[in-house]
Amino acid sequence: MYYIVKIIKKKDGFRPKLKKKIGFLLLAEPNSKAKYGLYEISKLKGLTKAIKKADRELTGLIDSGKEYPPALALAREQIRNVIKRKYGNDFSQDNFLQEFSWLLKNHLETQKENNYFLAKCLKEQTGYLMLNSFYWIIGWNPNRKLIFWVSRDYFIYQDSIEVFNLDESFLKNRFS
Repeated sequence: MYYIVKIIKKKDGFRPKLKKKIGFLLLAEPNSKAKYGLYEISKLKGLTKAIKKADRELTGLIDSGKEYPPALALAREQIRNVIKRKYGNDFSQDNFLQEFSWLLKNHLETQKENNYFLAKCLKEQTGYLMLNSFYWIIGWNPNRKLIFWVSRDYFIYQDSIEVFNLDESFLKNRFS
């Protein structure tokens, strides 16, 4: 399930205010100094003041986004800029959730217009890429010969073309 959770500072960085044995995945946060984030959480046994369940509409959008990872990754990437541009430092949790929902819904609705696709990974990078696994490719920088791809935790990364089973002529046609 998906929840808005308060973020706390620990010795090793920031994390959601959850018990240690609870698994989580950060889906989005309004900015790098946010006091809360949107998380997927496994095995949560009760809500506290630090945790609020995502509404039904957002839950449905996230579930759909998990079927099309570029939508989640792009919404996650764009939310900080949208919040900063529209609200500056004066935004609410509701503003954040409304804007993230809109971004995610927009990417899901426009997916048929995009040229994103899955490509096979040719190089293992521990904790990052798995050999022979497939990843969503969402962009190409021909000048630097970089591929933009979506990770399993919905981040957008870039790597050289040699990491994937792709050639420049295919990419040029696909993303021109």
